[in-house]
Amino acid sequence: MRDPRRFAAVVLAGALLAPACLQASSYAPDCGREEGIFVLMAQAVPSATQLPCIRLLPDRWTYSGFQIQNGIATFWLDFDMNIHALEVDLTHTCSTAGAQPVEPGPDESGSQVFVLERGPGEPPAARFIEFTGGCIAYRYQLPSGSVPILADQVNGALGFVPRSEVAKVLQRESGLTLCGAGEPPCPG
Repeated sequence: MRDPRRFAAVVLAGALLAPACLQASSYAPDCGREEGIFVLMAQAVPSATQLPCIRLLPDRWTYSGFQIQNGIATFWLDFDMNIHALEVDLTHTCSTAGAQPVEPGPDESGSQVFVLERGPGEPPAARFIEFTGGCIAYRYQLPSGSVPILADQVNGALGFVPRSEVAKVLQRESGLTLCGAGEPPCPG
């Protein structure tokens, strides 16, 4: 079993040494953990009070990787052979131009949700979840001929980790303080 303090230190050191871009294809943002990738997401978008995560992927969906830069954290899911069928972006704000407001899902309470439709009988182009300090965008690139239920299926597999929980775990396991929303302001 890995030492949590050493793991947090390695993750933070990696973030400091490569602040412009960090990629990996084997470390999924699992809703059941508040470590590693969530610290990097929180650093990338310090105003965000929620961080996107994966609960449990439906059949035929796989985690593909992530990229984190200053101001944006992204991860991808593949569907069968369709690479990056879903892109999940965390940013400070989203452009919801052309999108229509919809009722938030059960785990989206307290958020404003918008959907950008493609056409009748097709999956949406995007779903935007706006919340205090941030926005999560689901950008769908589903295979031609896909049905809208496919987007609903993967939406149900996604969730959120509160930034405050990530900050608590980081403080408890490594003694480090995560700056940003609900914590001390970030320098610069």
